[in-house]
Amino acid sequence: MDKALLDQIVPIVEKTKEGILKGIDFAQQQLPDLIRQIYIWYTCEYIGWLIFSIIGLIAGIFSLRKFYNQTKKPNDFYDGNIGWMILGITGLLIGLFGIPYDIVCLLQINLAPKVFLLNVIKSVMGK
Repeated sequence: MDKALLDQIVPIVEKTKEGILKGIDFAQQQLPDLIRQIYIWYTCEYIGWLIFSIIGLIAGIFSLRKFYNQTKKPNDFYDGNIGWMILGITGLLIGLFGIPYDIVCLLQINLAPKVFLLNVIKSVMGK
């Protein structure tokens, strides 16, 4: 009885072992390309956010300038000027906080890629 059970279990264990070894070989072959793709993806993402932050800063400066110029007119303060002020402050906040964050992230990708990769793994794991 034990020999029959052992004869059935051994092929299953061998197939499982082969599958695990094939999976490890596949992961070793694909891991460098996967890491390169992660770096490229996040670099492009942070460049896109950096461009968005710069546009937000420029729009904020333009909007606040327009708001300031329109407040010089007498008795015309509330005729659509609040919208320019809100847009200007929002754009300035996006630019002032977004630009340094994106630059730091791009620097981390280029200067400390292993630390960046560990942060990505940590965020994927949810911890």
